[in-house]
Amino acid sequence: GVAHIIGKPVETDGGLRMRMSYSPDAREGPMQPDQIAAALPAARLCIVQDFPETPRERVSSDRYAANLARRLCFQMVRAGIPAVIYIPPLPEDATAWVLTRLAQAIGGSAEPGLAALRSAVQEVRRRIAGNGNPEIAFDVCFYSPASLNLKREAISDTTVD
Repeated sequence: GVAHIIGKPVETDGGLRMRMSYSPDAREGPMQPDQIAAALPAARLCIVQDFPETPRERVSSDRYAANLARRLCFQMVRAGIPAVIYIPPLPEDATAWVLTRLAQAIGGSAEPGLAALRSAVQEVRRRIAGNGNPEIAFDVCFYSPASLNLKREAISDTTVD
């Protein structure tokens, strides 16, 4: 199946985690990649969406946050989720378009797989870059095995796309 989680990758003394609340003081603490994988045992693909935000000039802390997100998503794959797509902080309308495009790729065939997802991810990157955000386009990441079928267990070596 496909899982969609919204949160902010953060670095803690205990390692990388996903904070699922806007508030850093939320009752439940951030989740480790292996906790996320354990909570989603049937997930073949996990779409990790950062919290939407208003466009602004990118600063070094944004680049650091993007690096944390890439590392966290890779750790989620290593923890057992076969494929992970990361969507960086975008305006709400852009985020809605990205999610719709990914849903079309996933639901567009009886056997959704890598070709449709790779094409959708590339289209998402082109659109973000075309909207004046070329650097943010590179923050969209897709970690996947060499072959992927969202409907059955078929995992081989993981590649980064």
